[in-house]
Amino acid sequence: MIYQTKKLTIMKTKILGLAALLLLATQTPAQSTFTVETRNYDISDNLDLRAVASIFAESTDLSDFEMRLNDARYQISNLDLNNDGWIDYLRVVETSDRNLHLVVIQAVLDRYTYQDVASIVVEKRNSPEVYVQVIGDPYIFGVNYIIEPVFVRRPVIFNFFWSRNYRPWHSPYYWGYYPRYYRPLRPVEVNIYLGHVHRIIPRDYKFHYHNTVNIYYKDSYMRLHQTVRRNDFERTHPERSFNSRNQNVANKAEFNNATRRTSTSEQERRIVNQENGSRRITTSPTNSGYNRSENNSSRRSQNTGRVETQNSERKISNSGRSEETRTSSGNERNSSRTETLRRSGNSTVTAPQKTSENNSRGTRSTNSNSENRSGRR
Repeated sequence: MIYQTKKLTIMKTKILGLAALLLLATQTPAQSTFTVETRNYDISDNLDLRAVASIFAESTDLSDFEMRLNDARYQISNLDLNNDGWIDYLRVVETSDRNLHLVVIQAVLDRYTYQDVASIVVEKRNSPEVYVQVIGDPYIFGVNYIIEPVFVRRPVIFNFFWSRNYRPWHSPYYWGYYPRYYRPLRPVEVNIYLGHVHRIIPRDYKFHYHNTVNIYYKDSYMRLHQTVRRNDFERTHPERSFNSRNQNVANKAEFNNATRRTSTSEQERRIVNQENGSRRITTSPTNSGYNRSENNSSRRSQNTGRVETQNSERKISNSGRSEETRTSSGNERNSSRTETLRRSGNSTVTAPQKTSENNSRGTRSTNSNSENRSGRR
């Protein structure tokens, strides 16, 4: 009997533990999707060129580089230019001329539709110095959006470009034909993607922004780019270009600066509102401050009104009490005075009466004396 009771207790404990785990599992996804920060995003935010430069330096060759661009383990890209609900496959095409290598990244959007996304220029000027520039395509990032990475270590991929076994790389994959490692993924929210790629970029890497192409063999670069350039999607959808999406800025760098200024002013506004005692963050910058100040003033006026009312009531009660005290004291004084007057009046009245009686008695006595005298006579 005791053994069965213990067994039932253990089973109940296990059931309760499983129920608690199921409850936590159902609540966890709702908490992980909660976001606070609000920001205006652009299509160019779905491909961080700093992350592209980071995996480019760590790749052994261009085939490995293309694999890192599309492998689900890295998730370097979040682009969906054709809006089919899947992240676009990025192929790599390369060409060279003497000490200049041009690597072009192209999105595969349809059977015969490709779109340049970014270009990487690798230039060897003075041995062993090698310069790398990542140039965003104007259709995606705007004109003259150029990032120059500064590596603290010599990139591994440099050994591929200047080796004896070097062969130019042209991706063999196209629409409907992909490598075995490739697994199509759905795009995620931009803030989730940015938080993911931020962890991929090494902390010791630095990146400089330029608005001009700093290439020694610039003519060779322009000529090589024309041989491999593809802008099929741009020609069919010119309304989706960066200039059409953002008319007040020229490229991605200016867009980022404008977004930072907006977010900074928003944060400053929130800090001011929090200092004023507001607990809820609103989105309107003008009406919220006016309403809060009006509420504060009304609260202050109500408090002052209450204090004044209480003070006036206290004053009235005190004045009433003093007035009653004065009245009572006055009445007592008046009563004492009237009593004194009455007593003095009574004394004055009785005195003449006694005098008149004495006078009458004296008159009578004189009359009797006169009568006695006359009788004697």
